[in-house]
Amino acid sequence: MPPSSTRSRSARGWPARSPTRSRASGFTLHAELVFATDPAGLSLLAYLARLGATGGFSPRGPDLPGGGRDHRFVGGAQALAHRLAEPLAGAIQLATPVHSIVPRGETFAVLGPGVELDARHVVLAVPPALAAKLAIPLPDSTLQFARTLQRGAVVKCFAAYDRPFWRDAGMSGEAYRPRGTLRAVVDGSPPGGGSAVLQAFVVGAEAERWHRRDPDDRRREVIASLVELFGTPAGTPIDYLEADWAIDPWSAGCVASTPPGALTPGTPWRTSPGSHLHLAGTETAVRWPGYMEGAIEAGERTARDVMADRDAR
Repeated sequence: MPPSSTRSRSARGWPARSPTRSRASGFTLHAELVFATDPAGLSLLAYLARLGATGGFSPRGPDLPGGGRDHRFVGGAQALAHRLAEPLAGAIQLATPVHSIVPRGETFAVLGPGVELDARHVVLAVPPALAAKLAIPLPDSTLQFARTLQRGAVVKCFAAYDRPFWRDAGMSGEAYRPRGTLRAVVDGSPPGGGSAVLQAFVVGAEAERWHRRDPDDRRREVIASLVELFGTPAGTPIDYLEADWAIDPWSAGCVASTPPGALTPGTPWRTSPGSHLHLAGTETAVRWPGYMEGAIEAGERTARDVMADRDAR
């Protein structure tokens, strides 16, 4: 493919046409934070489709009412999964990897090391990059599309303090930087008081190599950046933790993005109606794909499909 053709379908060229440098810089930062990748490796069509599915650049405001950070879960996002799992106590098998799904008449055999399950419906709610590594009965075009998706490397860095000192200074605790190691910081303090937390994000290429750096050097750089943003009190956290999605073998990164030229008609990451092998997960959502809201939409849609088949029998 000629280089000019690749560039014409990349999101990199779009901000270059912006009338102001700040607007172009804001676009690049937004693309990096949403997809954790350089816009040069991101399909412009996929980026615009994501904007359309998530309300574009608005609504504005530190709490983004109606947007991607409208709500927070007490106890963390995992609290939702834990509560959903409570009625299924004893029926959930954890630490049981699956390597293939084999059709057997009207059912499927779900196979893994030391496990073989038989099911009429199978729901795959895992990232496409992981699903594509399985032996599963999906069209070649669907699997090929999944294999082209890029994983987005993201590291979350948490610095805990005994009080939210930034609020004393009239600051929100939220910051965005077009350059540097930390590209975004938010106030991640738990509700109800207690400790105060600044949550910082390392994304893209820097996040890919983050785990290869010395842990003490990483910590020093993050804390120094927080001091630059929020003042001297940020330099003495009572605790510091990191969550690195780039090295988690079961997540395949934090987000998925589509490279230029990969998004073509007829290759969506979704199974056709009536199929008993369901692709769920946030990447299949119509609204808010890539977010918790998208995961809930996909789960509800899949549950309706499964129950409709059960009721029809």
